[in-house]
Amino acid sequence: MADEDVDDLSQLGNLDNATIKRTLQSRYAKDKIYTYCGDILIAVNPFKDLPIFGKKQHEEYHWKTLQRMPPPHVFNMAARAYRRIHETRTNQVILLEGNSGAGKTESTKYMVKHLVSLCPKETGDLHERIVKINPLLEAFGNAKTTMNDNSSRFAKYLEMSFATNGQVTGAIVRDYLLEKSRVVDQMDKEGNFHIFYCLFAGAPVTVLKNLHLKDARTYRIVKGNEELLTRTEFYRAMYQEQIEVLKSINLEQEDIDIIHTILAAILLITQVEFLEPDDPNEPMKIKDTTFVENVADLLNVSYEDLGHALIATKQTYVGETLVKRKSMYQAIDSRDAFAKALYERIFGWIVRQINLNLHPSKFKAPTGSTSIGILDIAGFERLEINSMEQMCINLINERLQSFTNRNVMDYEMSIYKEEGIHVTGIKFKNNDALLDLFMKKTFGLLPLLDEESKLGQGSNERFVKKLNDKYDTHPCFTESPHGRVEFGVRHFAAQVWYDGSLFIEKNRDMLSQDVTSCMRESDNPFVSDLFTVKKGPTGTISATMQNIRRSRKAEGRGPRKPITARGQLLMADLGRSLKERYGESVQSTNQVYNPKDHKTVISYFQSSMNELLQKLQRADPYYVRCIKPNMFLKPDNFDDEKVLEQMLYNGISEVAKIRKLGLPIRKRYDDFTKRYRPLFLDCRKARSDRAGAELLLKKTLPDKMMSGIQFGKTRVFMQEDVSIWLEKCRGFRERAAVDTIAKRWQQYKIENKRKEELSEGAIGQSRGRAASEKNFAR
Repeated sequence: MADEDVDDLSQLGNLDNATIKRTLQSRYAKDKIYTYCGDILIAVNPFKDLPIFGKKQHEEYHWKTLQRMPPPHVFNMAARAYRRIHETRTNQVILLEGNSGAGKTESTKYMVKHLVSLCPKETGDLHERIVKINPLLEAFGNAKTTMNDNSSRFAKYLEMSFATNGQVTGAIVRDYLLEKSRVVDQMDKEGNFHIFYCLFAGAPVTVLKNLHLKDARTYRIVKGNEELLTRTEFYRAMYQEQIEVLKSINLEQEDIDIIHTILAAILLITQVEFLEPDDPNEPMKIKDTTFVENVADLLNVSYEDLGHALIATKQTYVGETLVKRKSMYQAIDSRDAFAKALYERIFGWIVRQINLNLHPSKFKAPTGSTSIGILDIAGFERLEINSMEQMCINLINERLQSFTNRNVMDYEMSIYKEEGIHVTGIKFKNNDALLDLFMKKTFGLLPLLDEESKLGQGSNERFVKKLNDKYDTHPCFTESPHGRVEFGVRHFAAQVWYDGSLFIEKNRDMLSQDVTSCMRESDNPFVSDLFTVKKGPTGTISATMQNIRRSRKAEGRGPRKPITARGQLLMADLGRSLKERYGESVQSTNQVYNPKDHKTVISYFQSSMNELLQKLQRADPYYVRCIKPNMFLKPDNFDDEKVLEQMLYNGISEVAKIRKLGLPIRKRYDDFTKRYRPLFLDCRKARSDRAGAELLLKKTLPDKMMSGIQFGKTRVFMQEDVSIWLEKCRGFRERAAVDTIAKRWQQYKIENKRKEELSEGAIGQSRGRAASEKNFAR
């Protein structure tokens, strides 16, 4: 069958996957990267710049002048959502789905720019600031992965608020699911967050020296990818851009300095290495405490307190302090948890500062305003090694897939059934069994992981064994055939094997209370407050109402201990000072995990998922399905197999079928007749609202459009082009009515003036006659 170049897949005669794929490929070869699937937009990443996002396109897709069926474009999705808030005053949300590297982040940027272009320009530089924040969020929240050079490693929900006149009044960024584990560990050929490379490439030498930093290749968490370290010019330009954006959101130099300080502290603390002591009763040794000293100096804390917190933990029982040494693994875990906490909290603070700048009214939209939200989240991932991070990413994508399916298919079909409207040929495959596997109360994978994590002696091996025992016959679960600490999950997209060897540790993410206490006692008020504010339900401080004071570099805590080569003196001091401070209470027994008052990563993750889904359910949704045409990120390269995989994952053919038969616009009969009765006033004489709606449409709608309408029990169902046509007619009739009123008013004024002139003339004539008669009498 020949390729059919159509703007809308619903127009295809044959809706099988092969035909849809050929259509997308044919359009892609002509640089037509956008295709409709009913009212859903499919976007194929071109991996090159195209001249389709300029002033001409901004004007072409203006919400007031949209054609009935404009050519497919991401601007159209933004314009439709914007038009909808004018018509209905209800919240809108645009949901982008697709694999990592499919172009979701770029699509988000284009939609934000177009929404800004649609607004009246009456808010100073607010429009510009909203557009500018994205590069800042990318620098701190994105990283190179094997699938994408600029992969979002957090979920971003940008919510723009609009007044009744369509003016943007502010914006709020909601951050979810930051992949903070990337700070301390990355897979082969991947990178850390961009901002670390920016710091080395862009910060002046004097700044790096004051931060105790040397060559980037010195540091464990950035030296793993040599290619990224050679992109000096790229990251230098990115650094300069970040400085400008930080200043544009009203951050002062001292704020920028503290960001540098926190990043440097992360780089230095992750250099700390531990040594087993000669005496097993002694605490762990630190190979080179110079790094501890430098971090303590940067953060204005006691180096002894910080060093002690890394190698031991204090517990108080009935007024007595008991100090337990940490094992090698526990010390490393404590060090890495500290680094992750520093990054997580500085990231949350930056998002908070963005929100204060873009929406200063305590993060709440003004009364009477409506919003358009845009969700940009990491897509489905299947890597060589998949851990808890990939599991969380894939599960949230499964829930979004379920949300989309239920909205586009289940919900549509149930409404048709309730209304007595008959549609056929739709077979829907849901992912309920998989969601049940993960989230079923008590025995779901997530509850089992949390249960095992909260046990003092919980282990990864026992967790995986519980899964094997519980789900050996589950259609979406596969036990490892090799007896490894791993398990397989048959996702909507593909089968994924998860390495369970670190699930418990990652889920606990236990930041030592001693480290937290040390930070809270910092002489720098910013550092102290950063670790004093409580995380919100989703695990971030970005929405905290607690005050975070500005950074102030405090004076030193008295004479410093001398730093010797390799830090041997300090290494001895830490072990001895621990004994001197706590005496015989220092025990060789390793610490045991204590879950009291500690929320796990999974508990924060579930709160994040629930909050996101609630936001989506409270708004009118629009869908953009992004497709990655090849795995090499190359232009003009369309990999049939990879595209077909993504089509199956996105369920594009099923969506095309239901949208071809579907009627996405529906209005209750009374609302319909009330809104459109100016088009045919006699509809008010009908015996019922339904009869009035039928009469109105038959009298006003062109015959060729009647096929786009069906009448249900309580509502009229329409295709979107019918709704657009009716709105245009209504607008024309309103303008005509206004013109008529204006003309009649003008005529009234003219007639009034004429009468006044006639009246004045008559009075004048009467007076003239009276004067003449008087003169004649004389």
